[in-house]
Amino acid sequence: MAKLRQLLMRLSLEALVQILALPKTCVTLDRSTRLNPVLIETPLVSLPAPLLQMASQWQQWGAFLSSPYDLLVLDETQQLVFGQVWQGRPLVLRGQRNTKLVASIVIKELLSERSVYQIATSLGVSVNNLVAWAIPYTHEGILSFLPKPLASCDVTSTRDAGEQLSSLDHEVDASARLTIACIDDSKTVQKHVKGVLEMSGYDVLGITEPTQALTALVRQRPAVILMDVNMPDIDGYELCSMLRQSRQLRDIPIVMLTGRDGILDRLRAKTLGVEYYLTKPFNPGRLIESIQKAVEAATTTT
Repeated sequence: MAKLRQLLMRLSLEALVQILALPKTCVTLDRSTRLNPVLIETPLVSLPAPLLQMASQWQQWGAFLSSPYDLLVLDETQQLVFGQVWQGRPLVLRGQRNTKLVASIVIKELLSERSVYQIATSLGVSVNNLVAWAIPYTHEGILSFLPKPLASCDVTSTRDAGEQLSSLDHEVDASARLTIACIDDSKTVQKHVKGVLEMSGYDVLGITEPTQALTALVRQRPAVILMDVNMPDIDGYELCSMLRQSRQLRDIPIVMLTGRDGILDRLRAKTLGVEYYLTKPFNPGRLIESIQKAVEAATTTT
């Protein structure tokens, strides 16, 4: 029952993001309509803060697609160009390190004229990650988002629905998701980052004590490390240097997430091997994009 409630909450939040992302929305509350039994109940004021920011991100993406039900299509004439660009911007699939094999799998999906939801489910990636990855390809005319025909949009086969629920239930299992470490002594930042990343299909390892970071990271090796600069006892630069000297942790991509925006700070971070440098307050879409690129780069390198 706990997993069912967690799944229902995840689906409800995802639907609410799409509703809030609509440019004009008319919502009518009908007090006479009630669910019986009530499995989940959450006041609107208690919704995660990142929800509105994710809706804002989808509003920006609205210039490219109307909803996750739009088709994501690769024109057959663009396959060669896609293969060339893919080398620099691959889509990371869980458990797959052979980029050529992944490319063939992705191309097959993109040629099948399926929706963003269906492709994301089939590939085992989050919808947000798929859209963020695909948009640069649309800029170059390689991929296209196309409105899905109404008839096929309104009717979902029992098989497809079962596959989607099975995939979502699988995502609830922590072992099927990438872990992102967030090292920041601010509980507010931790909560914000956790909300954004979990809604994008990641697990979050929150670390508020930088002195305990090395032990925690070795015990649960993350895919990417987010790190603040201004922290007690050990600052971000010193901790970054320690990570780069660790045989077990030196290959993990590091993304600085800090309030310091000076040129010298950025240069110092660069010399320590920091892949991306983001400033607070951060844009959720930019954070997700940076993490995805860091994961892709690490996968390509290995």
